[in-house]
Amino acid sequence: MAIRILFTKELSKEYIQQQLGDYFDPSFLPVIGIRYIEDQIDIEDYHHFIFTSIQGVKAVKEKIIFPENSKFYTVGEKSRQALEKMGFSVEIVAKNALELCDKIQELNPIKIMHFCSSKALSTLKNQLPKAGFDFAEKIVYETIPLYPERNTPTDAIVFFSPSGVESFMKNNSVKNERLFAIGETTASYLKSFTDNEIIKSEQETLEDLLQVIKDTYRND
Repeated sequence: MAIRILFTKELSKEYIQQQLGDYFDPSFLPVIGIRYIEDQIDIEDYHHFIFTSIQGVKAVKEKIIFPENSKFYTVGEKSRQALEKMGFSVEIVAKNALELCDKIQELNPIKIMHFCSSKALSTLKNQLPKAGFDFAEKIVYETIPLYPERNTPTDAIVFFSPSGVESFMKNNSVKNERLFAIGETTASYLKSFTDNEIIKSEQETLEDLLQVIKDTYRND
């Protein structure tokens, strides 16, 4: 019998099935929605910009004319790729906000602006000003919890963000399911809801997470 695995976001079933194989039966339950903020975005005289999600890039695309000498810093390859498609080069890419914060602090203090969601972690906002950076935060999209209820039993559940965990847990509970998280931040938040083992991806990418899932069951 195939492993029933629930992903807490909408993904391509064809792609997931292709990556995991017929041993798995994937289903999808979106737990958060995105609403882009339509307000005018003023970047003032900033030339250094942080994006911690591809949604942030999408939120400012075609809304901002960045200065020619702008420099960009991202969490995740998807954010980097999206910016490069827009013709920008990315100075630093990190797997999560904490790693990005550490890498940016290796630079001389600069004026830097973070485009983020209404649910952004406080890591950058807390640490960079303490290190002497002139830091500004611009909320460019809202993360909206959907609080869905799952209607079918599953053998495993996959989580992608703390806000996604919070939304799922509002109307659902975890019993004996095997749990997967896309990184340390999501895994740590998930621990506050369950004593189950949480298996996480170290690279914090979907591709690595799918490999972790396959390896986990292969080693059973």
